[in-house]
Amino acid sequence: MLIRKINKNNEFEGVDERLEEKYGPAYVQQLRDHLIHIEAKEIQYLEMKQMAEVLARFRNRVRVMIHHYRRWKTDYERETDRIEKVYRAYEGIFVRRQLADVWQLYLTVNRDYHEMRRVYLANLRQPPHRRSA
Repeated sequence: MLIRKINKNNEFEGVDERLEEKYGPAYVQQLRDHLIHIEAKEIQYLEMKQMAEVLARFRNRVRVMIHHYRRWKTDYERETDRIEKVYRAYEGIFVRRQLADVWQLYLTVNRDYHEMRRVYLANLRQPPHRRSA
């Protein structure tokens, strides 16, 4: 996980410095705010089910893109015409970029799902609310 732990004061401990170097401090702050929002929210079962379905949908997209990339690579390696090979190489650049984008999106959804699941299970372990008489 990119962010290791939230302490009692809602401050993050051990933020991955590579993330900050690569995307900048604004992105890391946005990520922190997002995780604090998830932590503060009481998550319901239907929201967990919805996140599981979203995760499955993006997992399927990654699989489709991997299949598409492998098919492109096979076609590229079989190609003998030089002109065709040049344009297939351009196509490969786009396919790899699409695969990288879908992969990053999947990682984001996967991280959010597991964070929501952790919060949901922690809320289930707490004793039920009681009214004071």
